Amino acid sequence: MTFLTSQFTSTRFRLCSLKITEIIHCLNYIQQIRFNSPNPESNIDEWPEEDLIGQIDSSVNTKQRAIEILTELTNKINLEDRHTSNMINACRDDIYGSAKRAFTRRLFDPYKPLGVVFMDLGNNAEGAVDDGGPTREFCCLLMKDIQNRCLFEGPDHSKLLALDSHAISKGDYKLLGKMISICLIHGGVAPHFFAPRLFSLVVGEATEDVDLTEIVDEVFRSQLQKIQDAITIEETREALEEASNSLSLLGSLNIQCRTLEDREIVVQCAAKFYLEGRLNAAMEQFVDGLGCLGLHAAIKANPKHIRYLFLAKEDPLTAQDLIDVFSPHFAEEGSNHRRSEIRTYAWFRDFLLDVEGGEMQVDQSKCLTLQEVLAFASGLEELPPLGFKNQPIIEFIHTDRKFPEANTCDVVLRLPVHRSYEEFSNHMCSGILQATEFGMA
Repeated sequence: MTFLTSQFTSTRFRLCSLKITEIIHCLNYIQQIRFNSPNPESNIDEWPEEDLIGQIDSSVNTKQRAIEILTELTNKINLEDRHTSNMINACRDDIYGSAKRAFTRRLFDPYKPLGVVFMDLGNNAEGAVDDGGPTREFCCLLMKDIQNRCLFEGPDHSKLLALDSHAISKGDYKLLGKMISICLIHGGVAPHFFAPRLFSLVVGEATEDVDLTEIVDEVFRSQLQKIQDAITIEETREALEEASNSLSLLGSLNIQCRTLEDREIVVQCAAKFYLEGRLNAAMEQFVDGLGCLGLHAAIKANPKHIRYLFLAKEDPLTAQDLIDVFSPHFAEEGSNHRRSEIRTYAWFRDFLLDVEGGEMQVDQSKCLTLQEVLAFASGLEELPPLGFKNQPIIEFIHTDRKFPEANTCDVVLRLPVHRSYEEFSNHMCSGILQATEFGMA
């Protein structure tokens, strides 16, 4: 496999240690799923119900159970059946458009592998054969693009659907859900940007009262806030009058506000309709899209186990995560190469700690991040829930090549051997930041 350099602008998951009885429970569960899991062509509602899932010992770690569920979903992809209809000609300046053209193709089949080919500025293939690395990078870039699209609104890691009637008419919300399903199951890229309310709506759970900070529209939020803050009936009625146009559109003027307690009813009715009711059509499309590859059925049957994949990450990527996941391959003991490799590996560990501490400064406003280091080596900014197909390894470069290299398909990171830590860290930092696309090292 040709070694390629890349930069992509990650959460590490360690498998929990299970007791023998817990392993037996897990194996029994997986056996039941294999005999009861739906056919790819069957209705998504045939996914096993929660009462079956509950048969596993409750002491089994939630993330471990999520891994079992995701494994079942990924196992439905026929890795041997590659087809040109699943080719994605990806342009880095239009990742969403590239995905849309591919995923809406009549013969596109989500149960077959993706064939991602990144295009350079001259519209020529970059030369990378998709054996996993390009797919992971593409899914990582696409998920970031999805998160930032105007069909979502709110803070970066707590997004709700935004209303766009034109997008509903074009079926764009369904396409968004389909893209998220494919990114998670094909590329191992979890969304990690759903607001808790959005996840509850996807599952069909009852939602909590609205915190007015969830409302992005500043004018409407301030109108509701004024109603909520009123301390007399007169102030409440004045605030209601000021918000009458907005409330009439939401159908909230029919509630009689005779007491101060009624004002909270008005506020909650209006806020919930704004965040939920008026988005029913968009939500139906979105959930339909998430049904791709059976993902929505799995979410609905196992919400408490899969929730962490959709909400904001609780545990950021650490230097120790990367130290643990990459296994160094040294030359034979006693050789000159081995001594220099052990020194270089020690420098690499120090380098990761310095990156974590924000000490690898590129300029006054930019420092290298651990996510960029991982993306350079694997195409992902976070460690995938199911881990990597191959054990990520570190190899060493003993030639005059000064910069790091990576094979993102096999997840191999090749470290240059230098004479000093300063020289090593400078070339590592420069090589990772300058390798903006697949290309020859």
